[in-house]
Amino acid sequence: MTTTSGWRRWILLIAVATLTVTPLRGQGRVEQNAGAGTTHDLTLVRTEGGAAFAIINGCRITFVPGAKPDAAEAPLEDVPSIRKARVLFLRDFEDLIYFSVRDEAEARARFVMILEEKLNMADRICELSDSQREKLRLAGRGDMIRFLRTAEDIKARYESAAALIRDVDEFDKWAKALSHEVAVQWAVLGTGPFDGNSLFVKTLKRALNPEQVGKYARAATAGG
Repeated sequence: MTTTSGWRRWILLIAVATLTVTPLRGQGRVEQNAGAGTTHDLTLVRTEGGAAFAIINGCRITFVPGAKPDAAEAPLEDVPSIRKARVLFLRDFEDLIYFSVRDEAEARARFVMILEEKLNMADRICELSDSQREKLRLAGRGDMIRFLRTAEDIKARYESAAALIRDVDEFDKWAKALSHEVAVQWAVLGTGPFDGNSLFVKTLKRALNPEQVGKYARAATAGG
């Protein structure tokens, strides 16, 4: 085998892993994880030759194994001494997190809309003062910033970890962990980062007076 034909074989392998979703019988392993009733899903595929790819919410990530060329194939000066394993992103990493809303700007706009709806609802129930409304708005903006920073942290951590992946088993673990964190972010994209332990909820509890707290609790019990 010549050096040129060897490199062509690996280029073809990358192309097949990029274009094929389900391998032929006996030529690979497919593993799917999908939450019941959710739009989030993960598909893991292993192909012959130690390559693999993961599909997370339609975003494909390919793992190409490293290789040490055979000295008999070509003179050492004609080939790299070692070809490192690589993780290739078919699309931008942000698509994994913002796929349902396209990008960070649209996510931010969606959160602003949800926050205003929550403020208006609280105002209808509790007749908020200007000061209370402003405190809640600032808290909601803090929740938005926290979400966006978490998204940036996920990107930085997993891109860094991808550069250290050496084999397909490590790639599987990396993809599953990434898929889990992306699923959490997707859930927040759907409802907004203003529930549970959010700054908005904590500020709401502190900012309302006892009468307003009672009104809000009764409205929540009655379904808003």
